[in-house]
Amino acid sequence: MCKSFQFASDRRRLFCSKFLILALLTLSIFAIPLYATANPLGGTTSSIPGVHTGGSEILTKILRIPEGTTVPVDARFHLSFEATQAVLSETPLVTTRPVADVPAITGEQYISLNPVIDDPVNGVVTVRGTFDLWSVLDGLAYPGGGVYLWKVSEVDNSSNTVEPGFMTYDKTSYQIRAYVERDGSLGSIEVYRILENDTLSEKLAEGIVFENSYRRNVGTSIENNAFEIRKEVTGNFANLSTPFSFELNLIEHPLASLPSTITASIVGSDGQEIRSLTIAGSSLSFELQDGEALVIPTLPAGTRFSIRELAHPEFKPSAEVFSGGVRAGYEGEAGAALQTGEYLIRDNGRNAADFTNMHQFSPATGLFSNNSAVFAVLGAFVGIVALLVLRRRKAIEEISILG
Repeated sequence: MCKSFQFASDRRRLFCSKFLILALLTLSIFAIPLYATANPLGGTTSSIPGVHTGGSEILTKILRIPEGTTVPVDARFHLSFEATQAVLSETPLVTTRPVADVPAITGEQYISLNPVIDDPVNGVVTVRGTFDLWSVLDGLAYPGGGVYLWKVSEVDNSSNTVEPGFMTYDKTSYQIRAYVERDGSLGSIEVYRILENDTLSEKLAEGIVFENSYRRNVGTSIENNAFEIRKEVTGNFANLSTPFSFELNLIEHPLASLPSTITASIVGSDGQEIRSLTIAGSSLSFELQDGEALVIPTLPAGTRFSIRELAHPEFKPSAEVFSGGVRAGYEGEAGAALQTGEYLIRDNGRNAADFTNMHQFSPATGLFSNNSAVFAVLGAFVGIVALLVLRRRKAIEEISILG
């Protein structure tokens, strides 16, 4: 009985030992590719944050534009690649390949914007573009295995955009590390942001991202205004020299700030300037008479505006507001102020507000409301007088005959 128990126990130990050995063998088999994945020189590193392989977007362009601005879809942003060398480890000493061994990236390397444009979010349009960095580096002729370094940056004023458009450029530089196998094949890529004093950030899981912003001015002259407010007065008994008071409020876009001072003009119906005004800050109070207009020759697209016409006791106000040619109508109450909503100044189409004020006075009888009524009354009066004259004359003739 005891011998049988001992035999079973020995069999269990033997089974456990064999199972443990099998488990260790299995773990070692699967550990080999896991180690290879963790090795920067390996070719299967896509699962490690910050280590990039083929097929991933490693270099991206983001362009942000104020809503209402025409997207410069033909813009192309040039990239500069500079070969460099660095020490990867002090103990033991490990360096990247010398600059002389780093293949030159020649030709015109640029990022184009994608034709698909996102809808505005909080007044900002985001446009994207990508650069196939993997294909560029994979196509180079490497003299052997090792780590190859480049410094990449965006070239200033390379987008081919001109006034009245203004592009800001990303001043950030990045370091690119290409891990190349000894047979000269590209295994993986790492990217780092170059910080102050030439120190490096952590490996960038998102890759290289260059961010730019673009703004565009609207209008160039009084003949092509960025924005205008026009006044018309109606009503037969209206005094056309009546002044009407307005308050204009401009709201600047975070990507397109307003100038410190803005020049505006009051022009007559003939288009000639009557007087000039200076808008300091973002608001302006002014007066307009019939046929006059306030014009602002130049403003950044993306600026928003709202207008308030102060109340006048004798007039009923109305307005048509245009944002890039799209109309919105307003009807006010007689003797009350009229406030518009906020509207966007766009770089395509008319940006304006046309105010009309109708005079509310009319005669109680309505007899003299127009010329036709006057002529009708005069005609009736003349007819009555003529009839009385004829009657009197007939009466005199009858008396003469009887006498």
